[in-house]
Amino acid sequence: MELLHFTDNDGREWEVWEVGARPPLADRVAAKPTPRWLCFASGTEVRRLPTYPPRWHTLPPSELVALLERATPARQVPPVNVPHRAKDRDVRDR
Repeated sequence: MELLHFTDNDGREWEVWEVGARPPLADRVAAKPTPRWLCFASGTEVRRLPTYPPRWHTLPPSELVALLERATPARQVPPVNVPHRAKDRDVRDR
């Protein structure tokens, strides 16, 4: 997954990544298409952009800002209260 950081014209820092990325080619034959979008996040603001260039991760910051301006605000979801969260664990190596 590509995760990019950029600064908009107001000096605000953003992160952008693709949600619902395509599975590897071998898995695509039988897989149903999944919705995809770019997710932009800065602080508590989150925006989504469903239509974007396939090579978005190669764009210069000025073009990422243009995509950001086209994105729509995502529905805000309150954080989930997890009472017994001991520590974060990395389970990728299992």
